[in-house]
Amino acid sequence: MADSIYSNDRVEKSIDTSDDIFDDVFGEDEEKRAAKKKMMQRAKELAEKNEGKEKATESEDPTKILEKDEDLEEETDEELDEEDEEDLEDEEEEEEKDPELFIDVEEAKKIVKEKTKPKVLTSKKNDFKKQIKDGLNKSVKNSGETTGKLNLKITHDEETQEEKNEDTSPMTPIEKNIVKNVIKNKAKKSAKTEHENIADDIFHEQGTKEENATPWGFEKEAEKIGIKAELEEAKAENKPKIKPKLDFLINEETDHAFIGRKKSVLKKYGEEAGLFVGRVGEDDLDKTQIYMDGLNPHVVFVCGARGSGKSYVLGVVAEELAIKNKNVGIVVVDPVGVFWSMKHPNKEDKELELLGQWDIMPRGLDNVKVFIPVGYKEGVPKSTYDATFSIQPALLTAEDWCLTFGIDRFSPTGLLMDKGLAKVKKGYKTISDEEGNGGKTIRGKENTFSLDDMVECFHSDSEFNDREKGFKADSIRALVSRFDAAKSWGIFDEKGTPLSMLSRAGQMTILDTSFLDDTVSALVVGIISRRLLSARKLSTRREAAGKFDDGAVEDLVELNVPPTWLFIDEAHTLIPGGNTKTPASNALVEYVKQGRRPGLSLVFATQQPSAIDSKVLSQLDIIMAHKLVFDDDVKAIQKRTPTIIPGPYKKPNFIKTLPVGTALTGDRQETTARAFVMNIRPRMSQHEGRDAETVEVKHELEKDQVETLAMSILARQLEKDPSISIESIEQTLDTLNNTYKQNVTIEAILAMAQAKGLNVDDTRVYASGVLEEIEDDKKQAEKEARALKREEEGIEGDEDEEEEDDEEEDGEEEEDDEEYEDEEESEYEESVELVALKSQIDEANARKLLVKHRLKKKLGLFGEEEILDRLSVKYATLYRVKYNYFSQKDAFQVGEAYLNSLTGELIHEINGKLKEGKGLPLLIGLNEAETYALKLLGKARTLEALSEQMKMEKGNTKRVFDKLVEKNIAIVAKQEDKIIYALKNKNMIDLPLNPLNSVLSSIGKMPITEVEAVSVIPPKIEEKELAELLKKLWGNVTVKEITHLFLPIWEGVLKKKTGEERIERIDAINGNQIKMIN
Repeated sequence: MADSIYSNDRVEKSIDTSDDIFDDVFGEDEEKRAAKKKMMQRAKELAEKNEGKEKATESEDPTKILEKDEDLEEETDEELDEEDEEDLEDEEEEEEKDPELFIDVEEAKKIVKEKTKPKVLTSKKNDFKKQIKDGLNKSVKNSGETTGKLNLKITHDEETQEEKNEDTSPMTPIEKNIVKNVIKNKAKKSAKTEHENIADDIFHEQGTKEENATPWGFEKEAEKIGIKAELEEAKAENKPKIKPKLDFLINEETDHAFIGRKKSVLKKYGEEAGLFVGRVGEDDLDKTQIYMDGLNPHVVFVCGARGSGKSYVLGVVAEELAIKNKNVGIVVVDPVGVFWSMKHPNKEDKELELLGQWDIMPRGLDNVKVFIPVGYKEGVPKSTYDATFSIQPALLTAEDWCLTFGIDRFSPTGLLMDKGLAKVKKGYKTISDEEGNGGKTIRGKENTFSLDDMVECFHSDSEFNDREKGFKADSIRALVSRFDAAKSWGIFDEKGTPLSMLSRAGQMTILDTSFLDDTVSALVVGIISRRLLSARKLSTRREAAGKFDDGAVEDLVELNVPPTWLFIDEAHTLIPGGNTKTPASNALVEYVKQGRRPGLSLVFATQQPSAIDSKVLSQLDIIMAHKLVFDDDVKAIQKRTPTIIPGPYKKPNFIKTLPVGTALTGDRQETTARAFVMNIRPRMSQHEGRDAETVEVKHELEKDQVETLAMSILARQLEKDPSISIESIEQTLDTLNNTYKQNVTIEAILAMAQAKGLNVDDTRVYASGVLEEIEDDKKQAEKEARALKREEEGIEGDEDEEEEDDEEEDGEEEEDDEEYEDEEESEYEESVELVALKSQIDEANARKLLVKHRLKKKLGLFGEEEILDRLSVKYATLYRVKYNYFSQKDAFQVGEAYLNSLTGELIHEINGKLKEGKGLPLLIGLNEAETYALKLLGKARTLEALSEQMKMEKGNTKRVFDKLVEKNIAIVAKQEDKIIYALKNKNMIDLPLNPLNSVLSSIGKMPITEVEAVSVIPPKIEEKELAELLKKLWGNVTVKEITHLFLPIWEGVLKKKTGEERIERIDAINGNQIKMIN
């Protein structure tokens, strides 16, 4: 049998192949050498047996076997029983001599049924499943020693059991022998096709999917005969274990595992500020929840290839810290502009499903504050940031400037930089003027100078510009040009942003540096990290000395910062390894080296761990390594992981095949036994760092909205430039049409521009008054030209002509003054004109309506009576609120609503009449729990039902609803030993549940007019209260814009005979009484 699967050559080849794989995964050890030796011996024995089997098979005649089978039919039942027993006991000996008769089981069964009679096959073997289990255990255990030969006893039993299941007819000895041969042939064919992968099966080199696979297809056969449980048990018993055993610092009360936390801290503070980051993702302590310490300072390193989940992990840690520890400041450096979305709850469908599986609710963070560079505020939508940040030039050292500009620190230009900074701070003397007068002495500005001051110093300092001892003009020009360029970076300001505004307890600050180049971003990070370290050093010393309030105001706003966690994404651009340095390198190295005592933490992420400065990596105490592709990066994290890495995890293939969201995690604390695999939990807040998908993005705007947008852009451009070319307008319009799928024409825009008072000619559009100024300049130039010509020709001007010119000028000036006065008056008139709803009730009808609200004598005889003394028109402010609403289904949508400033209620229009909601002012004095409780009181409910809905203990629930009773909003009653709560008045609340309901914006469709604001009634609810009020009502609402529309009101003064007066008001649309809130 030249092609025998038991050939020595084939076996040795498989052993050689397995050597390489084995070395890659487990490394050389004694168990391996013993297994290899045993395999070689077994291979030799099998080869000898195969030669004998070949000869035996060739000498047998298949026809004789059939004849023997026919003779067996005449045996008695007793003989059959005895022979069956013998066959079952000796089948291992016979299997070497049986011929290969059939290819598959179906063919064998067919022939058996035709040529044999059914007989009952009995077996006196006991505990069949126990034999199977023992055989499986033996096969799995010895899988490392086998060379392809099967345990045919087990296979035979399995197939016999299968035949029993499929065919209830008894089996004869012939059937038994034939099926046995079929099984042998089938097993040989299976072994032959899988022979090339035997070594991989033996040593479990096929990764997690094949690591527990039972060799040679036992699992399928086991499933057929109903012993799958025994097979799983056998596999579990023989599964290789990761050593050493995984162990954590465990909170015995909750079984939560902690990384980064000391035993003493856990004992003292429990799980306070424990950051839930994920679960164990391996067999040891599987699914155990992992909490990272958030009380003590740490250096946490997150790495992984692009798209592996490293930025996601930064968000997980940051949002946990923002929720769990309100005593620290959080500063997130965002170089790609994705962390601003943490304000909003997670809206991804897949992650919402995962959040449910992890028992986590999606939520946005209300303590997030987004800062952008001060120079970019004009070009960034206000809705995407909260404030701007800037840096004082005085905070930069000469080395900072040199690294930022790419200048050698000790070159002539570098020395000029150093001296220039010193002179601007201390003062300098300027060069002499052209007349030889001595230069001026410029006073030093210490820490308040600007970039312009620096430029002026280089231009005018007498020492720098001295011809003999000064610097070359080229050096000065080169440095000045760099400072001029720095003005466009948008990060410098004479005052700068106080550090206490950036690092504030309970606030997450997002520094959006996505607008800046890498070098400028590094400069920002370097300055902030250096300021944090200096401030915390001084603060720590002051705290230790018990001094908190002494010092200047400047010190207070700069030094009064809490312990701070600094988050940095794409850290390889800020702290690169090797000889490369950035303005952030030295500052961050000092930050991690000295920051533990002052309470400073660093969490940084990169996709290139091999490109990070080793001085920073040497300080880390927690690492989370996601999937990495390149060997250099894999070696870098193995070298810097602060704990034991098990052998299997050291293999490059392991780290290269980690799924997204899974990290190899290491912790420096001795309570964590080794590195382990962790599955990161899903984000509660929205993550915007996903891959962009190039599908169609639909932007919907109506044609009139596109026209309005185009005019708005044109108006803003004319504020910067007095004229703009029509060609430029066409390009802008083309972009808008393409974006919003509309077809607005340039002719329509030009017509709108003329209607707005702009001047349009064939090529350009001019702001109002610009053409007149051009015409005046032209006349003046002509006049000057005539005067110059007369002067050159020596002709004295005609006095009459000059007088005419002067009269013309005087006339023009008078006309200009009149026009100016007219314009000023017109502007004043416009300033007092208000946009209001059109009144529909005249004075006569208003009197009739107001008289209905006066006091009358009872029965015309008793009591006091009022008369309508006077009547006037006034106006109430309607707030028009535009907001963004986030729903988990549809992401962000724009909504609009109107709110009456006198009643505090939402107001809308139905069939031409105004209608107000009820109950919105009730929310003003309620906290979050009370607001939610009020929403549940649409009908009377028992305390038990309310407690279940609020997911609170009964005691806490009762306290919340008792507060509503105290505030005269709810009532409480007892019925059959049950406490029941209900609204005091069923009709006191009528509020829309959907913030996108179209009726909320219906007032915008009513007719409006411009009226002179004779008198506006002061609002009872302030504009600044609206955002919080609507958030209480609808939840995920962010107010973007508030404008005013005015409601006409008839105000009547009702007077008693005693002279006592009171005011009654009705709206001039419906005549409804207006009940103002207190």
